[in-house]
Amino acid sequence: MNKNTFISASAGTGKTYRLVEEYMEILHSDEKLGIENILAITFTEKAAAEMKERVAKAILEQIDKAASESERKRWKEINSRVMHAWISTIHSFCARILRESILNTNSDLDPGFSIITGTKKILELQALGRFFSRNLDSLDEMIDIYGLDKTYKILEDCLSKKRHNMYLYSPTESKDTEENAEKISRATAVCHEAFKKLNKEYEELTLKKAQLDFEQLLEETRKMLNDNPKIAAEYSKRFKYILVDEFQDTDELQAEIISKLTASGNVKVLFVGDDKQSIYRFRGANVEIFNLTRRKFEESDDATDTLGKSYRSHPEIVKFHNIFFKKVMSNPTLEAFASRYGKNVEALEPHGDKREKRLRILESKGKDHAGPVAAHIRSLLDEELDFREGKSVVTRKIRPGDIAILLRKFKNVEQYQEALEANRIPYYTVGSRKFFQRPEIAGLIAFVSFLGNPADDRAFLSFFLSPAWGGTLQDAARLKEKYSHFYDCIMRSEDESFVDLRTIITRYSRLARLLKPGEILDSFVGETDYLPKMTLLAMPEQCLANVIKFLQISKELDSLGISLREFSKNIKLYSEEADEGEAALENEKSDSVKIMTVHQAKGLEFPVVIVAEMTENPRKETPSLLFDTASKGFTLYSKELTTDELDCVYRADLRKQVEEEKRTL
Repeated sequence: MNKNTFISASAGTGKTYRLVEEYMEILHSDEKLGIENILAITFTEKAAAEMKERVAKAILEQIDKAASESERKRWKEINSRVMHAWISTIHSFCARILRESILNTNSDLDPGFSIITGTKKILELQALGRFFSRNLDSLDEMIDIYGLDKTYKILEDCLSKKRHNMYLYSPTESKDTEENAEKISRATAVCHEAFKKLNKEYEELTLKKAQLDFEQLLEETRKMLNDNPKIAAEYSKRFKYILVDEFQDTDELQAEIISKLTASGNVKVLFVGDDKQSIYRFRGANVEIFNLTRRKFEESDDATDTLGKSYRSHPEIVKFHNIFFKKVMSNPTLEAFASRYGKNVEALEPHGDKREKRLRILESKGKDHAGPVAAHIRSLLDEELDFREGKSVVTRKIRPGDIAILLRKFKNVEQYQEALEANRIPYYTVGSRKFFQRPEIAGLIAFVSFLGNPADDRAFLSFFLSPAWGGTLQDAARLKEKYSHFYDCIMRSEDESFVDLRTIITRYSRLARLLKPGEILDSFVGETDYLPKMTLLAMPEQCLANVIKFLQISKELDSLGISLREFSKNIKLYSEEADEGEAALENEKSDSVKIMTVHQAKGLEFPVVIVAEMTENPRKETPSLLFDTASKGFTLYSKELTTDELDCVYRADLRKQVEEEKRTL
């Protein structure tokens, strides 16, 4: 790799193979180079682990093939350091260099910081509450346009979904002198100032306690490299080569960090990606970075390449993609936020029976899409198909584990679960949001809620009827004969069958003044032999794993000082941020149909894929915040106060949404 290189690689065209090949070629090219001189940035931890594993294997092969003792010694030395290779996600990379270098700066950040995951949303809402209680009067220009609730939502988005942009963008300087334009301009300036104060409130809850979320990891790294040119120069000197995988999913904060590391001009960089696979705009990924960078490479002396042979899909499917997406992704104006389906992807030679239909269209009548899908899967399980396994072709029956159902969103996921159950087909929902609604979990949450508010009869009943206690409706009806609240009934009941319940509630009502929610749950689970009870339920292994996972989450929430009354509300916020699913007993290799969103499927492979709900229309959103990549400016938007200038930016945002949906498809 003697030039900066940009590689466009369609899905399944051997991107990881090429990256490993380039990595090894770099090590071959100069005997003075070691793995500490190569930085490889991937999109997921899984991809990083896979690449590191392949590099390690390739190094072992070089030891075996070494032509001389000195050569063997060199590869053995490289092999001894391979576990410390700089192959990671951008966030892990940033964490590593912050821990390594932050003490050499004026920053107060503790290098022993921890990474925030599920508690991020809770901390954000705490910061929002503090900010609004102190700064409400300063938001008049925003409140006049949007009202209080919408203003709150906009600032929540600034802190949560758009923070990577808010770090980098400034209010757009409008040339429009209309009254509406001036109102929006003033409100945008207020929003910018409000974000800075709000972010400071958030940092009081995080950075000062040595906790960082993913956006802060990136921002603190950017600040360190910007404010300390010597440190930036040291890393630029250390890394002779930087390989960036999945470059289409880069956001502007990440792009700036990479740019800082390559600024010396002594670093060779390799970008690999596919604009057609950029589907993370909601997380800040900006496909314009990919397309504009590729354009610069094409106009310069740098090298460009295209990986255009699919090693993954059957020729029939590749042919369909070429025809269909050529029409969908035409992009005649070459807008940087749109993808263009360029050269046709080639397929491997056909294998198996050429008459078999690899591409099928299922029709469903009415809104019931799940029924026909489950019925078709049932019929598929009776079919034999030719599968390519390695270099050979195997004919066998289709199994449940061969099949994935892809959904755009999980809105109707229960319908698919019920339809598969009705057809007695094993399934696993990847990242199901139902974790906290599982009976073995919901009963524990209800117990804590009841302790926090003894007048909450609904919480008591949920606890009483759940596996956490195992009562019956008849018992509940008998209990609640004389008094208005269950708590009073328990405390005053003379029925001996409720003595144990009264003892437990009395004991934990007292402990609630001393213990945190997670500690209470841990004690309750131990005292009532809750885990052994899980063996009596359906799917006992899953239930047991779920309870253990829930206790770990509860302890994580304890660190925030969550009260009993706040516990159930904050558990829901935790699930939104962490995307909690059931404890993973299954994996992509288990013999069950996988139900997942398109985003969860990224990077996985399945022999049979059903893309469901193709007739559903994605909802176009009217954003209140508009960002312009070219000018690095942002503005608030309101349909009621629009101008020609604002309308132009708004229509561009709608086109960006449409283009994202094309790529998601």
